[in-house]
Amino acid sequence: MKVRGSGEARISFFSKDNERRLLVALRELSNPEHLKLTKLALMTGFKRSELLSMNWENIERNRSIIHLKRRNCAAVNSLGEVRITPITDGAMKFLKEFKNKKGKVFKMTKGCLRYSFN
Repeated sequence: MKVRGSGEARISFFSKDNERRLLVALRELSNPEHLKLTKLALMTGFKRSELLSMNWENIERNRSIIHLKRRNCAAVNSLGEVRITPITDGAMKFLKEFKNKKGKVFKMTKGCLRYSFN
């Protein structure tokens, strides 16, 4: 499988202190969706594009799995367009707290996320 990009993969980890500081800072933003999206990202490890493409119809709550659509994926010539991923109990509990359970999980755009931190 060929992968687009520089080939210099980075692996970064948040310390508990970094995570706490990030969540405190996000609570101060005017859009509460940022905090929700970031919490779910920390719980699941999903990429921004995966989180923004999540639909409630793709979450199997009874089996704690999600079908993530792979659009514009970095993996060239990848065989699947859908990635089936288990969701932790903590992430499922967090998702159950969301009020609107129709359509997109996060009603945000990539641009909204990118430019709201400037």
